[in-house]
Amino acid sequence: AVTILLCGIFMFLWARDLFGERAALVSAVAYMAAPYVLVDALIRGNSPESLALPLFPFLLWVGRRWVLHGSVKSFVAGAVGLAFLSISHNISTFLFAPTLAVYLGALALVSGRGSGIGKRLFRLVALLALGLGMAFFYTGGALLEMDQVTLEMSTTTRNNDWRYNFASPGEILAPVVAEDPTLVNPPLLFRLGWMPLLLAALGLTGLAWIKGSDARSREQRLHLWLMALGAAVFLFMALPASQRVWHTLPLIDFVQFPWRFVGRAALPVAFLAGVPLYWFEHRRPTAGGHWPALITAVAIALLIIEAIPNLYPRICPEEPFPTILTVHNYERITGLVGVDPEGSYFPRTVRERPTGSPLEADYAAGRAPQRFDESSLPPGATIAAVDYSPLGVTLTLDTPTPFAARYEVAVRWGATPLRLALVAFSVLSAAGVVVVALRAGRRPRAGGDRKQTRHRRPGRDEMLALVVLGLGLLALKTYVDRHETFLRRAGVPPVRQAVALQGDVLRLEGFNLSRASVPAGGTFDIDMAWTAVAPPPVDYQSEISLVGPDGLTWSQKGTERPRVYEDAAPTRQWLPGEWGWDSREVRVLSGAPPGQYDIMVTLFDKATLAPVTLVDPATGQTIGPSAVIGQIEVVNPTTAPIFEPQYPAEADFPSLGLRLLGYNQDRAEAAPGDPVLLTLFWECRDTAACTDVALSLRDGNGTSVHDWRLPVIRDGFPATDWPAHGRLRGQHVVQLPAGLESDRYRFFLEEYP
Repeated sequence: AVTILLCGIFMFLWARDLFGERAALVSAVAYMAAPYVLVDALIRGNSPESLALPLFPFLLWVGRRWVLHGSVKSFVAGAVGLAFLSISHNISTFLFAPTLAVYLGALALVSGRGSGIGKRLFRLVALLALGLGMAFFYTGGALLEMDQVTLEMSTTTRNNDWRYNFASPGEILAPVVAEDPTLVNPPLLFRLGWMPLLLAALGLTGLAWIKGSDARSREQRLHLWLMALGAAVFLFMALPASQRVWHTLPLIDFVQFPWRFVGRAALPVAFLAGVPLYWFEHRRPTAGGHWPALITAVAIALLIIEAIPNLYPRICPEEPFPTILTVHNYERITGLVGVDPEGSYFPRTVRERPTGSPLEADYAAGRAPQRFDESSLPPGATIAAVDYSPLGVTLTLDTPTPFAARYEVAVRWGATPLRLALVAFSVLSAAGVVVVALRAGRRPRAGGDRKQTRHRRPGRDEMLALVVLGLGLLALKTYVDRHETFLRRAGVPPVRQAVALQGDVLRLEGFNLSRASVPAGGTFDIDMAWTAVAPPPVDYQSEISLVGPDGLTWSQKGTERPRVYEDAAPTRQWLPGEWGWDSREVRVLSGAPPGQYDIMVTLFDKATLAPVTLVDPATGQTIGPSAVIGQIEVVNPTTAPIFEPQYPAEADFPSLGLRLLGYNQDRAEAAPGDPVLLTLFWECRDTAACTDVALSLRDGNGTSVHDWRLPVIRDGFPATDWPAHGRLRGQHVVQLPAGLESDRYRFFLEEYP
């Protein structure tokens, strides 16, 4: 709550210097109510980034005052704020420092009175260099010692890989929907909001009606251009169109999430949102009446009303008084030793990642940790007494035979030469701030700051309108908390394909598909909606597979979670009537033949992996452990797939118009009568001839013990369905003869082994 409030305060101070209090008030509310600001603080719980978000307008405010007017207080505040930003969230520093440099550089070159460009540029360099330098004892170590830890592991998982975390235009421009209190995992969308965008678009019209050649008008127009450019650049970086830039820029991998730039775009959008209210002051500076106050109140009300659905985060239950045992239990359940998902903070010298601590048993027993390894004692030796000190241990031993041993492990805590140099650099930077502030304080200024602080005070009508507005919004929020409205109400899962299916106490309401057809090798998303009809006794999980007309699976094993949908809470925490999205990204096998495929769901106990029997809730009829819930069409891709077979091959069959590119075999050993799955990767050069192929099983002497005639792809596959590039895969389950003797056998295609 404090960081959200600070977002508004600092945005107000910055915008007020340019466009007055009325516009600044609307900009402040727009930034506080920005969906990204609320989601970051209330949904994601990202405290470091939430602390960084209000520092952006703060640094822009004090940076402008320092560069243009030489305000010493602004310089000191800016340097300290920049150092604080570096320590609080270094990713934000990486993104915002160039933004601040461009903003202040443009002001130094274009704004200001007369000459003095060199002086303004010096102020810019001093602020950035000294502000970042004061935190270099912290950020410098992270940069210069990066190769000593496995930090690159932080971007190896799909969740943290920027390639899977772009936003879409539809997501950014999506309307805010009503909050559903029965939905356990609302989609995590990063929007800009319709009202801020509408007001920002109106604000850009200021380029037409803010005229004049005076310094203030020029600076106002410059800000409009800078904000429009900043919003465009930030949104571009959030979209897949910027992939080439992401591949090129160094260190940007560690930003991890391109959708972060939607939050950065919220800043210039909020700034522009207040500009339309400046029209009243610009056109009629002394105008009174009720209209300015009324329009300001309406703009603020609409901004806040649109933000209300984002004010209801799910409450995560936590232990009120966690102990070290709580940490150990969490590490054991999740496997996150040190609460580090990928081990990215481990030194490179760590060869084997620890799975726990040998001291856990001592903590669990409530005794002092036994830091001495008793297994190192000679046979028969026992510990008669032990005395642990903070940095040592003294043991009294009883041994059947005398022995002499002395072990001394010395641990020295100190700083490396590099760290000492970084600390010295930060100290020198702090001293530089003092020197620059003292020298700047002795020089007379042109009174720019004094002029900046003269603002029109709100009239009685405006104050009354704001008071009435505040009381009205508080009453509205109280009403929304207790009643169903268009802002917050329990809803029916919005599924386009309804399904009648239930597994134990979970009912599948239906699903949505991201596409009606998918190319072989491509992916599609399926978003299933499950409702708890009674308290679930265990944690359930589902699995989706794609099944062809031959009954075989044509999708990769395992599915991924699409970015927009968060993992739901364990089903044991669901209450009756609550529902959640179960979204999966399914990848079709490359080279899968075109046609209609069944989408099959399996529900199982997450702890035991035991499947749950699925039934039709309307009739009570048992369906089985898996059920078909829909279909999707697989089409040929326009480009030839690049196969990666288990056993690559290069074998031509001219009479069949085929070329074998490789094959997979699901097992190396089998018992007589067992089924064996063979996958054959083909390139067809004559579609009329690519129909079937002979397969034989031969013993060690080369004698055939069984023969099959297999379709190249599957029975009844039309020759017209072969793609232009000719590459498909065929899957075949062959049953080994029941009377096979123990031996080493080989499969032959025609005469190819």
